[in-house]
Amino acid sequence: MLAPWRRRGVGRRLLGAVAAEARRRGHCKLTLEVRDDNPGAAALYRGLGFGAGEGDGRAVQYLFMEKRLVSSP
Repeated sequence: MLAPWRRRGVGRRLLGAVAAEARRRGHCKLTLEVRDDNPGAAALYRGLGFGAGEGDGRAVQYLFMEKRLVSSP
């Protein structure tokens, strides 16, 4: 989010709309990714109920991995 729009409730409203649409469509969960160097976003997501996922009934942390297919300029 661009700096002028941070801490104005925009992210909270956007995620609320996404959750409402997901429920309307019958989805059972939302997933997202957040970088570990973005504590503000992580705090927002935790405050909205996001947390560790569950695998086999136990809390687990998921890793986001990527593979670049082209080199950066």
